[in-house]
Amino acid sequence: MQNHIDQVEYKGIIDKFIYQKDEYKIGILLSVNGKVTFKGTLYGVTKGQEVILKGRWVNDQKYGKQLQISSWEKPIPKTAKELIAFLTSKYIKGCGVKQAERIIESLGSNAIEIILKEKESSLLKVKGIRKKRAKQIYESIKESFSLQRTIEELSKIGLSPEIAIKLFTIYSDETVKVIKGNPFLLVHHKILKFPEADDISRKLVMYPLTGLRIEAAINYLLDENCAKYGHCYISETELVNKAISLLNNKKNDFINEQSVLQSIYSLEDQSIVIEENRVYPKKFYDYEEKAAVKLISLLNSKKKVFNNEVKLNNHIKEYQLKNKVILSEEQKQAIKAVLNNKVMILTGNAGTGKTTVLKAIIHIYQQVYPKDKISLSAPTGRASRRMKEVTQHEATTNHRLLGYNQGLTNIEFEYNSSNQLKYDFLIIDEMSMVDLHLFHALLQAINPHARVLFTGDADQLPSINPGNVLLDLIKSKLPCIRLREVFRQAKESQIITNANRVNKGKSIEIDQTKDDMYFIQRANDMSIANTLIKSAVRFIEKGYSISDLLILTPMKNGEIGTYRMNSRLQDILNPYSINKNEVKQGNKIFREGDKVIQTINRPEDGVFNGDIGIITHIGSNTKGDNGNREIDIISCDYQGIQVTYKKDEWREIELGYSITIHKSQGGQAPIVLIPMSMAHYNMLIRNLIYTGMTRAEEKLIFIGDMNALNKGINTNRIIERRTTLANKIQKNIEKLTEFHKKRSKNIENVL
Repeated sequence: MQNHIDQVEYKGIIDKFIYQKDEYKIGILLSVNGKVTFKGTLYGVTKGQEVILKGRWVNDQKYGKQLQISSWEKPIPKTAKELIAFLTSKYIKGCGVKQAERIIESLGSNAIEIILKEKESSLLKVKGIRKKRAKQIYESIKESFSLQRTIEELSKIGLSPEIAIKLFTIYSDETVKVIKGNPFLLVHHKILKFPEADDISRKLVMYPLTGLRIEAAINYLLDENCAKYGHCYISETELVNKAISLLNNKKNDFINEQSVLQSIYSLEDQSIVIEENRVYPKKFYDYEEKAAVKLISLLNSKKKVFNNEVKLNNHIKEYQLKNKVILSEEQKQAIKAVLNNKVMILTGNAGTGKTTVLKAIIHIYQQVYPKDKISLSAPTGRASRRMKEVTQHEATTNHRLLGYNQGLTNIEFEYNSSNQLKYDFLIIDEMSMVDLHLFHALLQAINPHARVLFTGDADQLPSINPGNVLLDLIKSKLPCIRLREVFRQAKESQIITNANRVNKGKSIEIDQTKDDMYFIQRANDMSIANTLIKSAVRFIEKGYSISDLLILTPMKNGEIGTYRMNSRLQDILNPYSINKNEVKQGNKIFREGDKVIQTINRPEDGVFNGDIGIITHIGSNTKGDNGNREIDIISCDYQGIQVTYKKDEWREIELGYSITIHKSQGGQAPIVLIPMSMAHYNMLIRNLIYTGMTRAEEKLIFIGDMNALNKGINTNRIIERRTTLANKIQKNIEKLTEFHKKRSKNIENVL
C-alpha cells in the first residue's frame, strides 16, 4: 500500500458483494461518484442498504486504487423505503412487510429512534403487534445498532470486528463497558493471550499492580503449562517464578513474590486448588478426585463376579474349538480377570493379541451373562470402526456414547452422573488417547453396578490434552493384565517385530527377502519429499486407493511437513480438472476427490476429530446477488458416513493426504509412508516413531536419513506428565481395604 491521502467519507448504497464469509462482507459500493472499490469488514449489511464509509485512498499493487476503511456505520433509516428495507431484512426477526408499513404509519420517519428509546412498549401501539413479537423486533433492532457501536468502540483499543462479535454474543450491549472495565476477561474466554490483553489494559491506563492483572496472569500460566505439557498441576514455586517474569515484562513494572502469592491464595477454591506445593486448575483437581472415588465405588459395587473356575475353563475350551484358535495362558488369564473383577485394565504392545483376546472376552461374557448389555467404544471414529470390524460387535466413539452436545446446551454430555448409561459391561479401547476430562465424563456416566474394561498400549503417544490416564491406571493398584507374548504370526511381520524393537530402544532390522517394510535412504528434505510423492503414485498405479495410503510426518512445517506435502500431493494425486468442482478458502484449495481430515468433533453427523474422508461433491444450494449459483457446500464421505459442510463450516476440514503422527492415533491403513529427517530433530522421539509404525497394516516405508531414525529411537525423552490420579486411586483402594479388614474383624468378634 502507498500514496496515502487524507481521510474521506462516502455515503452510498451496497450494490453487490464480491466476497462473503459468515456475516462479514467485503464488496462494491455505489456512491454518489459512481462505483468505489473498498477493502474492509462490514457486519450486518445487505444489498440495497445505505452505509457511511470513512477511510483513506490507497494504491494497492494488485488491485489499484482502493478505499481502505478505518470505520463505517449504518445510518438510521428515515425514508419509508429505507425503513421497510431495514425492518424486513434478515437481521430483524418477526417483522414482515405489512407490519413494517404499520410501524411507519404509527411511529413515522423517526420509528427506529423511538423504538430504541421507548423499547417494545412503543411497538405495542402498532396494530397487530403483541407483546412477544414487539420484544422480538425491539431486541433485533437494538442488537443491530448496539453491535455496530461495540465494533467501533472496541476497534479503538485494537480489537478486531471478529473479536468484538464473539464478545457481543457473551455480554450483548454491555460488552464495551465490561471489557473496558476488565480487559483480562479476554484471557478468561481464551480470545487473547495474557501479553496481548495486558497491552490493551495499558491503553486503558489500568494500574499495573491491579489484582485482576496478577490473577489473570496466574490463571493464564496455569492453563498454558497444562495445555502445552499435558500436566494437571505445576509447583507453586514454578508458578510464582513464571508469574513474576511475565508480569515484570515492561520497564516500570515491579511485581514482587508476596503480591503473586497473595493472588494465588485469593484464587484458591475459585479457579485453583493448592495441595502440598502443587497448584491445580480446579477442574483438573476435581476430575482426578471424582474419577478416583468413582473407580473405587465400581470396585465395591454389589454386582456379582463370576469366579467358577471349572465353568470358565469350559467356556474358554468351547470358544477355542468353535473359532479354531489357541489362546495363550496370558490371554486366558485376561478373560478370567475380566469376569472376576468389576474394573480391569488390559494392556500390551503390538502383536500381543489384544484384539484376539477382546473378541474372546465379548463372546464368553455373553455366554455367562446373556441378558447383559455390552458397550464398545474408542476415542475416534476410525478406532471404533476398526473395533467393530475385529470384534463383530457394534462400537461407537466415546463422545457419541456419552451424547456430546457440542455447545448446543449447558450440559456437555447427555449421559452423566444424573443420567447414567444403561450398559452392564463397558469396554473402552485406545485408552492412551483418552485425556483426564473425557475419562472423568465416562466414569460419571457409568452406572454403579456396571463392569468396565480399559484397554490400550501404554507405550503409544499419550492424549493431546492434559492427563496420562492409561499410565496412571496401570501405576495404580487396580487389577491389570499386561500381554507380553508376541505371537508367531506377528513375529513374521517386520512391521510388528521392528515396532517392538523400536519400543525397546533398538535399531530396526530390514529383511530384504520380505516385502512388508523398507527403508529408502535419501540425503535431503527435497529428495525425501520427491520420493514420498513417487512412492504414493506407484502404489496408486498398483491399484491402491488414496484412502489406502497414510503419509505420516512428525511436524506440520517444512518441506516434508503436512502443509507442503498436502499441497504437492493434491497436485499430483488429484490435479485440477474441468470435470471437478473446486473452491478456494484462504490459501487452501478443496477439490472434488480430495482426501480430507476432520479437525473437530461433529457427533450429530457421526464424524470426529481425526476422521479421514473423501470430498464427493462441491456445489451450491443458493443463488448469489447476480442470480448465479455460488459455491457454498462441500460434501464428504467418511467410510460410508455422508457429511455436508456449509461455507462457515469449511474450517472444520483440512487436506488429509499427509497428517501428523499425533493425528493418526486410533487409525490404520494398508500402506504407511513416514519421512525421516534431522529437520524434525525436536520431534524425533521413540514413542512417536513407535506409534507411527503401528499404524501400518500391510506395508511400512521409511524414507530419509537413517541417522534421524536412530536418533529418534535413542531418544526416550518423554516429558513426565504431572498427575496425581494414580496416587489418589491407591489411597482410595487402601481406605477400602482397611474398611473391609475392620468389617471382617467385627464379624469375627460377633461370631
